[in-house]
Amino acid sequence: MLGEVERSAEGSQENLEEVVRPRRLSTDTEYQENENSDEEQVEGENSFCAVPVDHPVEIPHDRKLLSHKFLLSIIFSRCRDSAASVRSKALTLLAECTLSTNRTIMLAMQQIFVNNKSLMFTTPHITSNNINLESPVQENEEVEEEELKFPNASLVVSMLRRRALDDKVTVRKSALQVLENLMKLHNDMLTHQNLAVLAEHCRDPALLIRKQMVVSLTTLLEHYPEHDGITTTWIKAVLPLILDPEVKVQERVIEGVDQLLFQRLLPAGHAQEHTPGNLLPWNILTTLTKCSYHKFFNKVLLHWSKMDNSRFQVVNIVKCHIGQEHNEEAWTLLAMLSGYITIKNVAFAVDYFEQHCQNTAEVGSYTLLQVLKVLSNSMKHVPADRAEDLHQQLLLPLSSFSVGAELISSMMDAVTLLTYTLHGDDIESELENFAFCFEYECTYFNGKLNL
Repeated sequence: MLGEVERSAEGSQENLEEVVRPRRLSTDTEYQENENSDEEQVEGENSFCAVPVDHPVEIPHDRKLLSHKFLLSIIFSRCRDSAASVRSKALTLLAECTLSTNRTIMLAMQQIFVNNKSLMFTTPHITSNNINLESPVQENEEVEEEELKFPNASLVVSMLRRRALDDKVTVRKSALQVLENLMKLHNDMLTHQNLAVLAEHCRDPALLIRKQMVVSLTTLLEHYPEHDGITTTWIKAVLPLILDPEVKVQERVIEGVDQLLFQRLLPAGHAQEHTPGNLLPWNILTTLTKCSYHKFFNKVLLHWSKMDNSRFQVVNIVKCHIGQEHNEEAWTLLAMLSGYITIKNVAFAVDYFEQHCQNTAEVGSYTLLQVLKVLSNSMKHVPADRAEDLHQQLLLPLSSFSVGAELISSMMDAVTLLTYTLHGDDIESELENFAFCFEYECTYFNGKLNL
C-alpha cells in the first residue's frame, strides 16, 4: 500500500510540473512580446519626434476621420441626454467651443449665433445608441458632412434656459457658463431675457452658482461698459449679495466693486478719462442713484474700507471731480465714503456749501444733500476759523424758510453737530437758545401765513 501511495505522489508531481511548465512558458513569451512592443514604441516616438513640423502627414485613404462639424452635432444632441453627467459634460464642451480659436469651430459658432440662419436641429445617427433625440437617419444611410445641420440661436438659447433650471448643480453651472460666453461672443445675445436668467440665479440655492453669477455679471459689465442693461442688472442682482450668509460670496461682490469702480477712477483731466472703461464708475454711480440701492453699496464700503489701503487715494481722486462733468456722482461717492473713511480736510466741502447754499436750483437739492452728509460725517475736522461762519450759513436758510423740505432734516443735523463742536461745555444752554429762537421764527412765519 505504501508503494501505491509513493507512485501516486510521483504521478501528481509530474502533473504539477506539466501544469506549471506551460504557464512559465507563456509568461516568458508575454515578457518578450512586451519588451519588443516597448522597443517599437520608443522607436516610433523617436521617429515621430524626428519629423519636422512642416512635414506633410499622409493619412491612409481607408481611415474615416470625425470632422468638427460632426462632433459639434454630437455635443448639441447630448445636451439633452437623460444622464446628468453627460448633459454637464456636453455643456462644458459647448462652453469651450464658444471660446475656441479653431477656425472651423469659430465659423460654426458664427453660423449659429451671428448669422442666425434658420436651420433644423439635425444630428448624425449613432448606431450604438438606441435613442436618437433629434432626427433619426436610417441605419443603412451614410450621413455626409454637408447634410449635418446646426440649430439656430433661438433653439440653443431656449435649450440653455431649460438646462439652467436643471436639478443638478453641475448642469446649471455649465449651462450658465455657455450663456455667458454667448453674450460675450456677440452683443445680439445681450437680451433682457438672457440677463434676467443670470440675475435670477444670483439667488440660486447652490453656493457655487451664486459665486459664478457674481463673476459672470462682473465680467459682462467689464466687457460691455456702455450697456445700461448690464449696469442695471449688475446693481440689482450683484450688490444685494453683499448680505449673503456665505463669506465667499461677499468677497466676490467686494472684488467686483473694487474692479469695476475704484480701480478705474482717474483724476480729472486725464488723457484716458473719457474712454468707455473709465467712464464706467460714473455710470455705476448714476444707475445706483436711480435704483436707490445705496444701502447695499454702503455695506460694500463698510467691508472695503477695512481691506483696501488705497482708500485715501480714492478720496483724493474723487475730490478732483468736484465742479466738473461728474460733480453729482462725485459728491454721491464722497457722501458714502465719508461714513466709513475719515476725511480730515473738509475745507473743500465748506467752500462748496458757502458758494451754492443760496442757489439751490443751480446745483440741485440732491447735490447739496450729499454735501451736507459729508459735512455731518466730518464735522469734527471743520477748520476752527470757519466753523462760526458755517454755523450762520446753516442757520440762515432755516430761519428764513428758504430751504426745501428735503434739506431741512440734514441741515438741522449739521447745525446740531456743529453746535456741539463750537460749544463743548455749554452745549445745553446753546441748544436751548437755538430751539427757542427757531420756535419763535416758526410761530412768526405761521402767523404771517394765516394773515
